[in-house]
Amino acid sequence: MQKQITEANAEKDSYEKARVEMVAGISHDLRTPLTAIRGTIKGLKDGVAATPELRETFLDTAYRRTIEMDRLLERLFYFSKLETGNMPLFLEKIEWSEYLEDYVKRYELLIENESVKIKIKDIKKGVFSNVDREQMKRILDNILENSKKYSETDQLEITINTFEEHESVVLEIADNGCGVSEDKIPQIFEQFFRGDESRNRKEGNGLGLYIVKYLVDAMGGSVDAENSNGLTIRIRLPILDECGDLDECKI
Repeated sequence: MQKQITEANAEKDSYEKARVEMVAGISHDLRTPLTAIRGTIKGLKDGVAATPELRETFLDTAYRRTIEMDRLLERLFYFSKLETGNMPLFLEKIEWSEYLEDYVKRYELLIENESVKIKIKDIKKGVFSNVDREQMKRILDNILENSKKYSETDQLEITINTFEEHESVVLEIADNGCGVSEDKIPQIFEQFFRGDESRNRKEGNGLGLYIVKYLVDAMGGSVDAENSNGLTIRIRLPILDECGDLDECKI
C-alpha cells in the first residue's frame, strides 16, 4: 500500500514538474516572436525600412511572428480544455481525397517561403469518415509542425497517403527527417514529451502530438508512429458508409 502511495506521489510530482516546465517554456517561446515584432515595429517607426521592399520585408516578418504566437497560445488553450475534459467535437461526414487536397493547398500558402515540400500520394476517392473538420485540421497542423521543428534536414519532404485497412481508413504522414529514438517511439504521444536530446534543443512544449492522440481517440480512432526513413505517423479512423448519418456530439 505504501509503495503504491509513494509511486502515485512520484507520478504526481513528475507531472507537476513537467507542467511547470511546459508553462515556462511557452513563456520563453512567446518572448522570441514578441521581441522580433517589437524590433520590426521600431525599425518601421525609426525609418530603417526606407524602401517599399524593406517595409514589405519588415511587415512580413512581423506577420509571421504573430502566427507563431497564435499557435503557441492556441496550444495552451487546447491543453487547458483537455485537462478539464471540455473539448467539444462537432462531427460531420468528409470525403478524404477532397478534404486532404484542400488542406494541402491551404497549408502550402502558409509555407511558400519555407524549404518544405508536401506531396499527396495514392489517395482513393469516395472514402468517407465522420470527423470534426476543424479538429482534423488541428491534428494535421500539429503533425506537420512537429516534422518541421524536429526533422533536422535542409529540404523537408512530407508525404500524405491514405489506404483502407479492415473497416478503417489509414491516414499516413511520413517525413524524411531524422526520426525518433526507437525506445522513445511509445512515448511521443504523451504529455510534455521531449525525450530526445535533439528535441530538447528545440523550442517546444511537448503538447503537439499529445493533442493529436487525444483528438484522434475522441473521434473513435487510434494513432501510432514508427521510424521509416524519417518519422511516419499513422492515424486510423472508422470508414463511414456513403449514406451514413451526420452526427454532432460533445465530449
